[in-house]
Amino acid sequence: EKDGVELTRDESFKYRFKKDGCKHVLIINDVTKEDCGHYRVKTNGGQSLAELMVQ
Repeated sequence: EKDGVELTRDESFKYRFKKDGCKHVLIINDVTKEDCGHYRVKTNGGQSLAELMVQ
């Protein structure tokens, strides 16, 4: 989710999720300033939080 809003499949061209063993990665394509915000990714094993800033 971004800023409390769940990312949808309609946005799959913008956001991709990659799993590498126990590591999960959120990939954001063609980043712009509108992508700034707080991201949270939840998995069965927990969750991660990150803030993205674009200059």
